[in-house]
Amino acid sequence: MSNNLVLYRKYRPQSFSEIIGQEHVVKTLTNALKLDKVAHAYLFTGPRGTGKCVKYDTNIVDSRTGQILTAKDVYEQRKINLFTLSKDYKLKHTKPIDYIDDGIKPCYKVTTALGKEIEVTLSHPFLTIKGWKKLSELQINDRIGIPRVLPINGTRNMPENHIKLVAHLITEGSIYDLKGSIGFTNSDPILADDFILAVKKFENIKVVKYDSHGTRIPTYRATQIVRQNWINKPGE
Repeated sequence: MSNNLVLYRKYRPQSFSEIIGQEHVVKTLTNALKLDKVAHAYLFTGPRGTGKCVKYDTNIVDSRTGQILTAKDVYEQRKINLFTLSKDYKLKHTKPIDYIDDGIKPCYKVTTALGKEIEVTLSHPFLTIKGWKKLSELQINDRIGIPRVLPINGTRNMPENHIKLVAHLITEGSIYDLKGSIGFTNSDPILADDFILAVKKFENIKVVKYDSHGTRIPTYRATQIVRQNWINKPGE
């Protein structure tokens, strides 16, 4: 009868010492046994670094639509498209295997030399020159990999005046103002008119010019005629 056993049963390890290439699995299980804290189930799927553990308010972008959701929203909706890093180090579309609420755990803010930040638990994996490593295994000044760009186009076209407004704000714009307005500072009347026309296509908006009575380069500030939260909901 034993000669007819399928291979996965015939060569199944009978003890932890016989398991090869799964040291992290063996360590997790043996520690659980030693501490007498065996969970009702364990998730061992995919290569090391499968489980991503981020803070509930972490922004996550849908790789198909470009929609930005928090980790909490993703967990509740249980529906999102993600990017995964393939063996050739290219981003490809995938879907989560599962959505798990891992409870309340200490979170740590990771800041790169470029100023990018993320808050994660100690078990969250980062890609290094030596492969995937948990945050707990990293040290200050270690190099980690991040994507240069996320190839997301979304499913909707942005109106022309929205594109122009974004362009003006990137070049000569400002969004910090105690009154919640946005501004554009430029002495070129053609660019100024273009900014004003783009802004006025939104409802409930007027543009006020500030130039200290002609003594400085003018700033054109878009403000609401009837005060509302315009920056969060343009045009309302």
